[in-house]
Amino acid sequence: MSGGSWNYVYEDVDGIANTLIYNYHDIHRKALGILMKKIAKALHDIEWTDSNDNAKGSEIPAILACISQTDIETAAIERVDQMIKELNAMRKSLQPKE
Repeated sequence: MSGGSWNYVYEDVDGIANTLIYNYHDIHRKALGILMKKIAKALHDIEWTDSNDNAKGSEIPAILACISQTDIETAAIERVDQMIKELNAMRKSLQPKE
């Protein structure tokens, strides 16, 4: 049995996606369901990678199918901002106290 590190959450997402795609006539729900199918695939690949069933990095193509370059840039900027805050706090804690 493969996967398991994320409790197979991708199966729930895939089920919701199928409900939105096949049980509703509203085009917006169908479009959301289509996106959720991509997300379910990404979650599947993440789970299998995290469970050491797939090679590290093999989940990236499925993730990229769900997000834009702007999403990646925003996440990177937020991470850098957090790192700067952490480094500033570390520097402050290392300064001699008067």
